[in-house]
Amino acid sequence: LFRSKTLAASQGGEQAIATFNLVCPKGAPFFSSGPRCLLPDRPDIYLVAMRTPRRHFGCLQLVIDDEEQLAAYKPFLVNIGHRVATIMENRENTRLLAEAGARLNTMVEELEDRVRERTRELQESELHYRLLTENASDVVMLLTPDWRDEWVSDPAAEILGWQPRDLVGRAVDEFVHPGDQARCRQLAVKAQDEAASVDFRFRRPDDSYMWVACRTRTKVDPDGAPVGVVGAMVDITDRKAAEAKLAFAASHDPLTGLANRTMLVEEADRALAAGRRSGRTTALLMADLDHFKTINDSLGPLIGEELLCAVADRMTASVRSNDLVARHGGDEFVVLLPDLDDSAEAVLLAERIVAESRAPIRIGGTDLYATASVGIAVVTPGVDPVRGAVDLIREADTAMYAAKSTGRNCIAQFTDDLRRVVDDRLHLESDLRHALARDELAVWYQPEINMRDGSLRAAEALVRWHHPDGQLRGAAEVIE
Repeated sequence: LFRSKTLAASQGGEQAIATFNLVCPKGAPFFSSGPRCLLPDRPDIYLVAMRTPRRHFGCLQLVIDDEEQLAAYKPFLVNIGHRVATIMENRENTRLLAEAGARLNTMVEELEDRVRERTRELQESELHYRLLTENASDVVMLLTPDWRDEWVSDPAAEILGWQPRDLVGRAVDEFVHPGDQARCRQLAVKAQDEAASVDFRFRRPDDSYMWVACRTRTKVDPDGAPVGVVGAMVDITDRKAAEAKLAFAASHDPLTGLANRTMLVEEADRALAAGRRSGRTTALLMADLDHFKTINDSLGPLIGEELLCAVADRMTASVRSNDLVARHGGDEFVVLLPDLDDSAEAVLLAERIVAESRAPIRIGGTDLYATASVGIAVVTPGVDPVRGAVDLIREADTAMYAAKSTGRNCIAQFTDDLRRVVDDRLHLESDLRHALARDELAVWYQPEINMRDGSLRAAEALVRWHHPDGQLRGAAEVIE
């Protein structure tokens, strides 16, 4: 150590050290000096603040005026050097920590800015979707994996009649019509793999039911595990009513509200199939109103329509709950009787219909009489040949015309003899259509003789048909 040589600092120079940031590197030149700082109790030693050419560096210079005492101060100076080195090391660590803290503060500020921006975006997104759900025509729901309402959108109050708070925490099954719960359970299973939808009846607070269409999809976490269900319901009551109205119009008579021919054929085929499985008898009654045309022509079609509706109501009241009454067309009505013990039950019902038809029906202040002629066709599995609905209707119609031909206001049952008559008639009609072309018709003249003088008075022309089977058929067999 020499006089005027640069030392780091001394303990007594802490006051001066506090004004500098870093110690100057070893060997750095000095070009200026600052105020002196005397050391405590040592007036012969003082510190001078110095600056290096690099502006951010600084140091302290220790000056000893008495060179003879330099050796005696050596331990003191060495101790000062060690202490200064420790102080500078601590200051360097403090600087590094300060720089790291500044960078960390910058990172925290940037992170806070991003969090604020993301929070703002999420709030805007939440507001956007809340506006959508609150103003949509659908009821949006969040369900737990066991199908309990976790959150329900506000339109539930207007659409379903329930406040959202009344639905949260309750199982969906509580509000599903018992007849639709099986389909809803199938929906829950299907929604685990893909989007699914189902129509079902939803219970209102007054215990009435409305039709809703429900669409659902399972909500999963990042690992693919189900954590809930997202669903939406929309009111389709009006649509279902329109569909039911169209379906009713397609299968029912618009005047009387009875089943039409289409529905009759479907139900008859179903009843015949059930009868073949159970061995039970199926019967069909064909009822035609006697002299309805006279009433309709004389009193007008409006009175005729009122009469048909009254007959339909009376006939519906006469049958069992599982029987089907249909309007076959015009003034013809059909009653389908499934699940009978035997044909006697069909005969009893036909007789009751005929007996009730004799009672007058009062319309427009006038008592009208609309008696009925009823034909009966019966199918008993194992006894009668297998027939379809169309065959059964045709047989009942044939029996009904047989009842009319025997005096009206009575019943007739289709039998094998009547079947043969009908078959013969069909074949005869078919052959007759070709008789003229084949020159099979001949005119025979039957004379009228005057018994007094034996003279020919006149002649009656009679048609004879030389049938292909070789028989000569008279007009009475082919002309009604």
